[in-house]
Amino acid sequence: MDSKKRNNESSFAEELGKCVRWLEEAIKNGADNHLYVVKDGKDSFHVPLLVLVVLFIPLCWLFAILGAALLLCGYRYEFRGPNFSEEDKANQMLNKAADACTSAKEDFKKGYQKENADQ
Repeated sequence: MDSKKRNNESSFAEELGKCVRWLEEAIKNGADNHLYVVKDGKDSFHVPLLVLVVLFIPLCWLFAILGAALLLCGYRYEFRGPNFSEEDKANQMLNKAADACTSAKEDFKKGYQKENADQ
């Protein structure tokens, strides 16, 4: 009975140690990797992913509105750091979103100009 209890305790301690190591790694990666906001090829500002995730939880609606507004104003987003590259799928997705937003904005302008020209 005593050895079974020790196995459970050591098993729990091992699992707890794994969780702590995973959390340390997640915090380190969150601090090392950043989300950059770029306009016209120049970095406007950047935020560590750790800060972004912590703030996103209580401010998710504000992030969604601000993120869409910045896309409409011609800004782009990029993930940079040791875990990201230009060819990374996350960066490709962000580029496609920015391209789609730019295309929609140009289509809207063309339609608006055409409507005003007809009047």
